[in-house]
Amino acid sequence: MPFRKNIRTSGPTSRTLLNMNMQDTFPPEILEIVVEFSSANKTTLQALSLVSTSCLALARKHLFAYITFRPPNSNAYIGGSSARSDARSTIPPEPLLGHGSPCSTLLAIIEASKRRRCRLGTFAPFVRHLHIQEGTGILSRWIAADSSLPPVLRALSNLVSFRLTGLGPMPFFWAHIPVGFRNAITRDVLSQSTLVEVRLCGIVFEDSNQVNSLLGPCRGLKTLYLCHSGVQQEGVETDEDVEGFTLDTLTLGPFAPTLFIRSMLRPSCPIRVNTVRKLCLTVAGNLSDFTRIILASKTLETLELVLGNPCERFLFKF
Repeated sequence: MPFRKNIRTSGPTSRTLLNMNMQDTFPPEILEIVVEFSSANKTTLQALSLVSTSCLALARKHLFAYITFRPPNSNAYIGGSSARSDARSTIPPEPLLGHGSPCSTLLAIIEASKRRRCRLGTFAPFVRHLHIQEGTGILSRWIAADSSLPPVLRALSNLVSFRLTGLGPMPFFWAHIPVGFRNAITRDVLSQSTLVEVRLCGIVFEDSNQVNSLLGPCRGLKTLYLCHSGVQQEGVETDEDVEGFTLDTLTLGPFAPTLFIRSMLRPSCPIRVNTVRKLCLTVAGNLSDFTRIILASKTLETLELVLGNPCERFLFKF
């Protein structure tokens, strides 16, 4: 028989070491540095999330920071860092009919973590940036067909930025979006106190009042980006002074609706242009409307102008 030597150790076994809490072994600052260093590598973050509950919370901040929902004819992915695309978890695109879609999958995971009272908790509070992208063709428009989208918006209550954009050159109409989804955006997303950035692109509104109603619930908004959108007609003018939000950065990109630009100077508009410190304008059409916006920005520090051609860019600092 082969000789076997019995070896006994007085210290903890490897199983005991694995069960030890990393927080008791390393200072939290060290764990934060390790996870932050690996923030661009999804595989490493997933491995770190299995080490301990402390590493799990730190890894979730990067794994689920960004969520994007895209049309079924493009890559739909969830999570990750904005620096590198390989840090995002990819979900294969499926027909987005509410069942089996990436949106419904995410909702099922969130609800399961709450229903089972998982000791690790849900990852929903770690989602900080949400991007919803609508398709352009009949086969790629999915928002109206996916009934799980409004519950997802209600579950993500710790957002910092929100983007609603269209895919491609063809815009989509705000009036054609289901009422439940529109209400979820205004009541559950834009009203969040943590929200500081909103980007709207490729949307057609009926009038400027519709845009004001959309942005009205915002309270802590600091950055607003609006481009490739349209307003079909000017809204009903009113002198009612509404409670608005103080912007730091306002960007009116290409094809920004000029009718909405005019409405910004009214008391009924929730956007306080006179507090803007950085103003970025793509000037086209009636120059007088853009001039009035510039003159109304009394606290302006940086002005960036793009004159029709994106190559003709001028930067002014005050």
